[in-house]
Amino acid sequence: MAKMVWDDGLGKSAQDWASKCQIQHSGTDFGENLYFFSWHDFPNKEVLEKSCNAWWSELAEFGINKDIWLDDNNLSKVGHWTQMAWFNSVQIGCAVANCEGEWQTYVVCHYNTGGNYVWMSAYKSGPICSECEAPRKCNKSSGLCE
Repeated sequence: MAKMVWDDGLGKSAQDWASKCQIQHSGTDFGENLYFFSWHDFPNKEVLEKSCNAWWSELAEFGINKDIWLDDNNLSKVGHWTQMAWFNSVQIGCAVANCEGEWQTYVVCHYNTGGNYVWMSAYKSGPICSECEAPRKCNKSSGLCE
């Protein structure tokens, strides 16, 4: 599995959408996770951590089948988690916007390549770095291809 890296273009795309304060998916070709808070004036770092932790906790809360297959039943329950873990989503950009109304803080993360294809596996289980493709090399301490 490749290490995910920050992408400024995705960060800008996420910021452009977050700044519109529309509580819906943007419809871009990117993978996308959204999170809303009913409070504001918290540091962006804390807001991003809370959002990512909530998305990642879907796996523990709802689980997924042993083959890590995404299907119609689990997409709505673990779709944020699978997007974060999707095998070929290797770039990320996130943004936070302060908005008016009930949902005052809006978090958007965009992923390239987008994932969450129904009837596909989020990733393939196997030995660490077993499928690193050039120019990526194995980082044995993280177990990721960098």
